[in-house]
Amino acid sequence: RGAFPRKIMASFIPVAVGDYLKKFGDLLNKKYKAIKSNDLVVKATDGEGMNIESTIVSAYPKADKTPQGTVKVTYKDKPTASKLEFYTDSQIKITGKAETSYFKGWKFTGSGAMIPPYLVDPKKNVSNVALKAEYSQDKFAGKGSVTYKKAFANASPPVKAMEAIDVAGDVSFGNNGVSIGGSVAGTYAEKKFNVTKWGAGANVKKGDMVFGLFSNKFEDLTTGVHYKLSKKTAVGVQAAMKKALPKKPAEKKAFSSKSLLDIGAGVDYKFNKDTLLQGKVDVGLAMVTPVDTSAKATLEKTVSVGGVMEYAIPDFNSKLQLTTICKATGADLGLKLTYGDK
Repeated sequence: RGAFPRKIMASFIPVAVGDYLKKFGDLLNKKYKAIKSNDLVVKATDGEGMNIESTIVSAYPKADKTPQGTVKVTYKDKPTASKLEFYTDSQIKITGKAETSYFKGWKFTGSGAMIPPYLVDPKKNVSNVALKAEYSQDKFAGKGSVTYKKAFANASPPVKAMEAIDVAGDVSFGNNGVSIGGSVAGTYAEKKFNVTKWGAGANVKKGDMVFGLFSNKFEDLTTGVHYKLSKKTAVGVQAAMKKALPKKPAEKKAFSSKSLLDIGAGVDYKFNKDTLLQGKVDVGLAMVTPVDTSAKATLEKTVSVGGVMEYAIPDFNSKLQLTTICKATGADLGLKLTYGDK
């Protein structure tokens, strides 16, 4: 008697919560970040794990015309599946990171940063030490982190002393191309613990199409789709909806709330092996509710158009990227030239 062959199901690692919106989000935003400055990047490697990347940045379009510089040194060790990274810049911001994936299913990361007082921004940049652990197996992916943050008191510029511990975690479950999960984060400071954010979302991959959505506290919603039309062409659409309340005194006099809808649509086209073209349109809509309840709500609209041309120059071991974003107020242009080993 013949036996029916057993069907072996392939394992599926769910998409991490932080990547639910990545596919179409990158198409609409990643390369456009070069618009912030004009960059000259030089890369070098010893071919055995050591990589050095130095960058000269013009602070365009800021008023400060003094070029800024950064240096990043990375070392990868294949036998231990580990990586070390060191970064510093001309403003003496220093960061370091060590990570390893040596243990099956696990990834551990330790990092630290020293931020000078004149660069301290309590929401973004403070000196810190962080530990993060990630674990993934069939149908599950999870991540947890603990970050100790400290800002030292400083007279000029004035910086208030601050000490806090941030904790964060997320879990994602899935099967057959569908991932569902959520995240939560909180801060312990001044002997109190507060949940700062939490959210939930999903990601679905079917063939050449990826769909994702995520909501923070169910107060806003971002959703989108990415579709690979062919080997050369991909398109992406993203929509973000949220409600904004006035914070500053002038805003409180101007409106009671704003309902915001931002829509972005983009295309990625691989013209040939050396040339990549991207284009996008961003539309922002804001329904403004006035403080005076007898007055009618008004609709505000903004439109911008962007484009990227990325051209590889193999003979000179270089890559040139030109980026532009055009708005009603004018146009910005960013130029990035990368030279050296990949």
